[in-house]
Amino acid sequence: MLKLEDPNLAMLVQNLSELKELDLDGVNISAPGNEWCQVLSSSVPNRRVLSMSSCSLSGPFEFSLLKLQSLSIIHLYNNPFNAPVPEFFANFINLTSLHLSSCGLNGTFPENIFKIPTLQTLYLSNNELLQGALPDFIGDLTVLSIVDLSVCNFRGSIPSSMANLTQLVYLDMSSNNFTGPIPSFSRAKNLTQMYLFRNHLTGKIDSLNWKDFLNLVNLELSYNSLEGNIPVSLFSLPSLQILQLSSNHFSGQLNEFSNVSSCQLEILDLSSNYLEGPIPKSIFKLRGIRDLLLSSNKFNGSLQRFNSQEIFPFLIFHTIAC
Repeated sequence: MLKLEDPNLAMLVQNLSELKELDLDGVNISAPGNEWCQVLSSSVPNRRVLSMSSCSLSGPFEFSLLKLQSLSIIHLYNNPFNAPVPEFFANFINLTSLHLSSCGLNGTFPENIFKIPTLQTLYLSNNELLQGALPDFIGDLTVLSIVDLSVCNFRGSIPSSMANLTQLVYLDMSSNNFTGPIPSFSRAKNLTQMYLFRNHLTGKIDSLNWKDFLNLVNLELSYNSLEGNIPVSLFSLPSLQILQLSSNHFSGQLNEFSNVSSCQLEILDLSSNYLEGPIPKSIFKLRGIRDLLLSSNKFNGSLQRFNSQEIFPFLIFHTIAC
């Protein structure tokens, strides 16, 4: 890491009033909020990009930052702010990307930030003391493509309006306290990653239109309280490589599924549920499987009905008949 001692931050930017982009990622500026906020707001008011991640900046955020009305990108991740996200961030009406991961943020995340119509990417991960809820109007963010709220303390239900996020590609809301059912995300046809594990989600997933998620690569719903049958359409998604549904309340039998030859599954984890009946022969025809985890269920039947060439490709195979 480069340590900036002399000149200091004020000297560095004092003659850069027309600077549009400032990238000081990794420079050890080590300044409190009342210092770095004042310097930036008075020295480079026309900036569009503020990127100062891993700079040892501390909080709180000063209201003077609001002078930077041209800001479209704010990347301040991995700084020890230990402060709330200020309400005035919602006044950056041109904001397209907000990245505040791993900043020790606390308090309640301002709902009005979800009203910024230009917002495309939002990263708030690894702020365990940051609370909040997702408002219904999040579905109005027509250009939102990336949402990462993992390892925070968001609560409440996932709004059904998120089905309207047609540009959504990446969704990670794992390790929070979300409750209720998973909405359909029916119009997010470009979604490639969905991480909702370690929440308190309930309800069934077999009524969701999984067949429409042709680009979905990763689906992780483990450690919730989801129930009902596991829809067979999940196993036929052409791009899906990782499917993790462990530690839920799924029940019933797994049906045989088609399109095995085109299936891309590499990791399939259905362990710690209430699945029963015989294991589908289709599973042993998934040639790309590396990890197959079926333990702690109620499967029955004999593996003698499978030949060794069907079972051999699996490096991890655990099943308990009970």
